[in-house]
Amino acid sequence: MTKTSWIWSALFTLSMSAGCDEPVDADDSEEANDAFGEGDVTDRCPLCSGIKLNTGKSGLFEWSNVPVKFNSPQGGTTLQGIKTTQLSDIDEMWVDKGYLFGKKNGSTYNEKIFLNSEWRLRFDTENGPLDATIKLVSIGTAGGSRVYTFDNIYLSSGKLGPVCDKEAEFNSSTAYAMALIADVDVDSKGKFTDKPGTVFFGCISGGVGKAVTWGYPRHNHTLKDFEGAVRMVRADYCGTGHSFTKAGQSVDVEDIFGVSKFDNPLSPTEAIWGPGGARCVFKPRYGNFPDYATIKQECTNLGATPPKECKPNETMATYSGIFWTKKP
Repeated sequence: MTKTSWIWSALFTLSMSAGCDEPVDADDSEEANDAFGEGDVTDRCPLCSGIKLNTGKSGLFEWSNVPVKFNSPQGGTTLQGIKTTQLSDIDEMWVDKGYLFGKKNGSTYNEKIFLNSEWRLRFDTENGPLDATIKLVSIGTAGGSRVYTFDNIYLSSGKLGPVCDKEAEFNSSTAYAMALIADVDVDSKGKFTDKPGTVFFGCISGGVGKAVTWGYPRHNHTLKDFEGAVRMVRADYCGTGHSFTKAGQSVDVEDIFGVSKFDNPLSPTEAIWGPGGARCVFKPRYGNFPDYATIKQECTNLGATPPKECKPNETMATYSGIFWTKKP
């Protein structure tokens, strides 16, 4: 089976957003609509140990980026050290093209040295520093990309649990896995920026990690194109960071990169996408938004310029798009 067929046939029912979040119905209250999609960037699920727009959780504190330099805090997160089973504490850690590397006494080691390693973290919270340890328990592959599974070990309570929410479409060895992405960060509006000296923890149960496993890893694409892939995965039509889908919604994808081709080119168009969101929308992915008019209204409510309505015979070339999605 080809890579394209494997991604877009076998994985059609992949979750399109973080496991704990569900969209607000189109006819919900104004207050609810104001909060639409925030489950991907804020905490609607305090007992979950997963991610919101690929933000890891330790206790109730959210985090996504880990600085690669030990004991050098960035954004309220400090990596104090990594203890391996064979070398004890290593001297350096970094990620290259999605793969972990480390250094000890001048020698470089590949990802194998990190299996069962413990990563000591410190988070600056409103209640003071929070120390926690995460343990790398398995290394695998999902969608052709390298993924890593970490468990939480909270030093204050000894609680053990996965860092990520479960992605049901992968087998048990990768269901709680994440992609590690070098030197990027994403804000609450879904906009990506370069952030040198960090590693982004992108759970495959959420939009950022899922974009990697769908065939669009950051190291193969520009930052803008990677952002476009994440917005496409999350049905972020308005380009505001608000997701218009829920877990289990199907989508058929074609792109300008040669990664994916439509399984059924005759299916109705969902949207054509640029880096900043949808450039046109026809048939939204999630049934609570039945047509273009509902998306136009939601984007207006969010203070965003609505995408256009896709017309028959329009293609990616019409809008200089990078992704074209259809309802399978």
